[in-house]
Amino acid sequence: LGEGEVSGSVALDGVRYRLAESVLPGLWRVAGSDDSEWLEIGPVPAIVSEAAESLQPAPFQLPDAGPGVMNGLAVLAEINEHAMQWADTGQRNRVLNFTLLPMSPEDQQLLIATLGRADLALDSGGFGKCRVMATTGRHVWAVQFVNAMGNTILDTIEIGRIPDAALAATEDIEDSARRLDGILDTYL
Repeated sequence: LGEGEVSGSVALDGVRYRLAESVLPGLWRVAGSDDSEWLEIGPVPAIVSEAAESLQPAPFQLPDAGPGVMNGLAVLAEINEHAMQWADTGQRNRVLNFTLLPMSPEDQQLLIATLGRADLALDSGGFGKCRVMATTGRHVWAVQFVNAMGNTILDTIEIGRIPDAALAATEDIEDSARRLDGILDTYL
């Protein structure tokens, strides 16, 4: 099945899972620390969605502003509001672009300390090199795109469903099904 564009890890209920997309987009290999192992077809393995839904729902407590904080509290309030209102009705994720937003180092530390990081991260090579990380808040994702030198060129927070950068598209899954049929016809 080879190695595809997306891989990652997630922990749920005391089990750590490693996942890797095959060369056929939408066909995933999942292996758990409990010796479980399976193949799964879909935009992303169900274990990722389950772990994402198990995270703390908004609202989260807003901290006090410390010295040097300029926009951090306003950004956290906006994240809080959008995370509370988000419902999976087919709407697009709300994206906050920190590359263009004036943020002090203290603002960045405030966001990291408040949002935290969940044990759910996905790496994608399909949109350039991209890292998708769940925060501890349900529906709040940190997404970073990096260049060939390893420098962050786009740093965002996405509020909503699992970011598109980590998902196999429906068209790709349909193409993979046709390719898999051809492979099976050849070998069987």
